[in-house]
Amino acid sequence: MTPELVRFAQGLSASLLLAMAYVPAALGFYIALRCLRFPDLTVEGAFVWGQVVSAAFICDGSSPGVALAVAAIGGSVCGLLTALQNVKLRVPAFVCGIVTTFIVISVNYKVIALVNKSVAGATAQDQQAGPRSEINLNSSGVFEWAMQADRNNATFGEYRLMQLFILSLFVMVVVAVVFLFLRSKLGLQLRAFGVHRRTGSVYRVNAPWAIYLGLAVSNALVAWSGALFTQINRLASIDLGANLLIPLLAAIVLGEFFVVEVWQRIVCRLFYNGKVVPPLLSRPLAMTLAPCVGYLLYTTVFILISVVVLPDYTKLDTHSKYWLTAAMILLILIYRRFIGQKTDPGDVI
Repeated sequence: MTPELVRFAQGLSASLLLAMAYVPAALGFYIALRCLRFPDLTVEGAFVWGQVVSAAFICDGSSPGVALAVAAIGGSVCGLLTALQNVKLRVPAFVCGIVTTFIVISVNYKVIALVNKSVAGATAQDQQAGPRSEINLNSSGVFEWAMQADRNNATFGEYRLMQLFILSLFVMVVVAVVFLFLRSKLGLQLRAFGVHRRTGSVYRVNAPWAIYLGLAVSNALVAWSGALFTQINRLASIDLGANLLIPLLAAIVLGEFFVVEVWQRIVCRLFYNGKVVPPLLSRPLAMTLAPCVGYLLYTTVFILISVVVLPDYTKLDTHSKYWLTAAMILLILIYRRFIGQKTDPGDVI
């Protein structure tokens, strides 16, 4: 292969490994935003909370599987705290997530300090440096075997294929569970609540349980995603959740664009002879796949532009990611405004 293709393959494999860990977070954020019509900013706090809880349990000697389960439970508690503020205290949805995130991050600093103190001991130099914001792990948890297999593979080890395969299995299981949940009677009621809440229907009576359930499931997925990220990277850091909303929003825009537009304008014309069929987004399968596909597309397009199209002008850093994301979203919104669908995809169930 040419050097450009080698660089693209290496960058793509490394980025997809991180992107697959973020897919459950994108799915959880999508459930809150589209099913509940709830702009939940708790995702930043829940993602970091999943990292810290997972790392704390692993450092305490618990198994990585137990750490993943406890992280999901902790994320659901974060969602319930946000729902409690909204339902009982009538705090606006936008403010609830901010308050919960502040609380969770404050607790995270305390947990990180306790874990680092129990593992390495507090020295005078550590006390002068102030509170630490990360926990370093000695193993990759459930992915340790896959990482060692990639290291021992001289041919394909640098592409991290075994780690990608194992992580993909974990993510596929979660996506399947969410799909079954959304197509169940309970999931149908939850999806219907988002639309009827906006139009002011009789479903207002069932608003409390829907908000509690939806936010608990949403933030459990986000925290579980954070636990996956921690184990595969051997690091739990509060700073890693600060810029989470940008890629999640990009994943929603890209996912809905390809699911709605590609299905309606390409697939239907090829296989249905131009007949009007229900949009794919109206089905639980599409609602499950939209954020997942969107996040993977977001990562792939960014790597393609950075490594192949503009290798001399764009580096794989956060700053270039901002304007590339803005450019992609702007182009898609312009297309949908003047050419594509005129309705909100989330309105269709």
